[in-house]
Amino acid sequence: MDEITAFGHGTLDFTLRGPSDTTVSVQVRRTTGPKETTAVVEARPAATYKRLDAAARWAVARIVEERVAQAQRAETADGGAAR
Repeated sequence: MDEITAFGHGTLDFTLRGPSDTTVSVQVRRTTGPKETTAVVEARPAATYKRLDAAARWAVARIVEERVAQAQRAETADGGAAR
């Protein structure tokens, strides 16, 4: 992770170095309801003139998604509000 650009109330935006020295912007949006917690992960190149193919975006988003799911499970195990 290179830089966190937004953090708070269900929002986490950060950048990381991707393939071929491309900077990737990642957004994680988390919504907690009465019975479930949903997280949406989006990854895209930070520079509009750079291209990051669908497979690379999917790979970055999938890795982040796994980490978010682990964090949510840990929060649940610790007695947190996420389900």
